[in-house]
Amino acid sequence: MKKFKSLLLILLLIPCCFLFTACNSYSENIVQVEKMYNDEIGTVYKLIYSDGSSSYIVDKDIDATAQKVDLEYVYNVMTENGYTGTYLDFIDEYLNINVSVTDTQLAVAKAINSVVSVYTDSGSAGSGVIYKMDDDYTYIVTNYHVVYNSNTYSPESTLYAYMFTDDVLYSGDNYSFSFGGDVLTCSYIGGSANYDIAVLRVNTADVLNNNIDACAVTIAENYYLAEDVIAIGNPNAEGISVTSGIVSVLSETIITENAKGDETQFHVMRIDAGVNPGNSGGGLFNSQGELIGIVNAKRNYNNDGTMASDIAYALPIDDVSVVADNIISKNKATNKVSNLTSIKLGISYVEEGKQIVSVNGEIMLNSSLVVQSVTKGGIADNLNIQAGDIIAGIKINNETYYIKNPNEIKLLLLNVNVGDEIALLVDVNDAYNYSTYTVLQSDLVNVD
Repeated sequence: MKKFKSLLLILLLIPCCFLFTACNSYSENIVQVEKMYNDEIGTVYKLIYSDGSSSYIVDKDIDATAQKVDLEYVYNVMTENGYTGTYLDFIDEYLNINVSVTDTQLAVAKAINSVVSVYTDSGSAGSGVIYKMDDDYTYIVTNYHVVYNSNTYSPESTLYAYMFTDDVLYSGDNYSFSFGGDVLTCSYIGGSANYDIAVLRVNTADVLNNNIDACAVTIAENYYLAEDVIAIGNPNAEGISVTSGIVSVLSETIITENAKGDETQFHVMRIDAGVNPGNSGGGLFNSQGELIGIVNAKRNYNNDGTMASDIAYALPIDDVSVVADNIISKNKATNKVSNLTSIKLGISYVEEGKQIVSVNGEIMLNSSLVVQSVTKGGIADNLNIQAGDIIAGIKINNETYYIKNPNEIKLLLLNVNVGDEIALLVDVNDAYNYSTYTVLQSDLVNVD
């Protein structure tokens, strides 16, 4: 690792030898500005002119519409009139430049201070995002399989997070990239192997002492098929890095083993952004820097045994938020490690009529839930649900939610508490028949 870093440093420093060796007089306009890299004397930019020539300068900002000036000539005039600084001093003090930044750079700049690297006592590593912050605590969401210790058959109680802090790599008016920082000691407060979500807690004061710019992620309201995405995580435990791609499949189910070794179905979106071991738990962001998912898996082989490429998966933020909020609310109430809880309806159902539909320009996956069986004495039985019924929605405390797929009903049930009134909407000839039921303590079950 040290040899690699040294080589990288040498490669970055080599161009510095000739940055200011050729400053001739030009009359052409600047037509393009390229940010090259950073070193100890500042940010290096390449200026390309309309006659095809180019030069290099160092400073913070560049105005790509400005006329090209002979900086060396200006410097010489200034020295003749009493200026005593070096040429680099002149560049640093007098050159005021504004560089145009891409949408991807702005998105990363918005998200980067909400991403952490996660490490465990047992030596495993992954990623996480700052999901929520209050005056007392900061809550970090990661994957359950990142924090689960297969030797002790339980999540690790103490974990460590590193933020993207300290040495500034690039700064603008309202954002900055940076790297480094001190370790943050985190506590595990709850999670679920079957949803592959875990929540960690750390003192907010410690977070802000580590990085004053640390902030909770901005949650996206929607996400779409084929939209641009950015994955930010800790691949191979080597620190935060960024890759990009698109949403390849909006909604699908993958069957694999969870952290405990049990076969589990995960509701995911498919992406083609490059991810590797260590990206697990990291954020998947849209082009506005808003969180749309948590990276959790990658396909290594196709069904025919050949190597797979550009197939990775992320848990959609809609699912993540419901699970994380359930855990955080219970932890705030008890200040203890909390189980994820849901209610058991007492029905089995199958998904039929799966199809892709477009609603107001948004592409969605739609299907019907057909009841196969009803457990006698269960909630569904009390609601007069029968085999063959089509479940169209669920009403919780007079708030109606229409259901497009099985995953949605599972998530809605995570929000139900003791004393809530629920009803299942049954589609009968395009009319909804339902009765209500008040949830009892005995209806709540832990979700592993």
